[in-house]
Amino acid sequence: MTIRSKIIILYISLTAATLLLLSIFIFLFTSHFATRNFYTRLKARASIAAYNHMEVDLNAKPIYEEVRKKHLVPLESEREYLIKTDTIYSKSKGSILNVLPSTFLDDIIMTGYGEYKEGNDFYVGVYYKDEYPNYVVILTAIDQEGNELLSSLRNLLIVGFIACCVIILVAAILFSTQILKPITRIVKEVDQIRASNLHLRLKPGNGKDELSHLSNIFNNMLDRLEASFEMQSHFVSNASHELRTPLTTILGESEIILKKTEKYRRIYPVVKYNRVRG
Repeated sequence: MTIRSKIIILYISLTAATLLLLSIFIFLFTSHFATRNFYTRLKARASIAAYNHMEVDLNAKPIYEEVRKKHLVPLESEREYLIKTDTIYSKSKGSILNVLPSTFLDDIIMTGYGEYKEGNDFYVGVYYKDEYPNYVVILTAIDQEGNELLSSLRNLLIVGFIACCVIILVAAILFSTQILKPITRIVKEVDQIRASNLHLRLKPGNGKDELSHLSNIFNNMLDRLEASFEMQSHFVSNASHELRTPLTTILGESEIILKKTEKYRRIYPVVKYNRVRG
């Protein structure tokens, strides 16, 4: 794998992971805020419903109803339940109490308020203390507005994440190209240097970054190599000049000796024959 590919993969991975974590954080924070906001709305509605059910003054009930109609928008699947405290733990057939956990009911009795969520259904309970018997008002609804908000936010984050990944990919390619541009230049310049053209040097660049420092070091190495090659060339030239005269003399003497040897070989048999006869 090339360095460029590694830079692109690393850049995209880090940025995409950061965007993903940020998107998850935004979604969870918005979801938590929407849930708390809906619980607050249900609590206000449950309190109004409690006062409306428990109000003795008949003239006050129309006021609560008017306030509720004007200022409280109806919620999806909104239902109200008025339960006596002494029957709150009874599990009669078809009762809302059958689907509610005991911990939720305990919170209402002990603290005066309880919250519970099952799927998309939100439950809020308010303990209303008045003249005996006391009552618990349980209000349930679906946060349709919050669900639509979270759905739109989720789609927006997904589309934004994909779009950002595409932009990051393009940016990573351009970024890696720009970063590796000096290295590519250095590789091309080094590839052109041979033993016959050691005088060539790398461009040092701006002289402030690591690549410029590397170019300077490589140029210094080329200076030493060029000096060594020149010394070797001078040595060979001088040695060949110094050895030319002795070698010429040796060759001349060798030729003379070879000629004399041939002459001796021709006359040697005659001399030997004369000695035998004598």
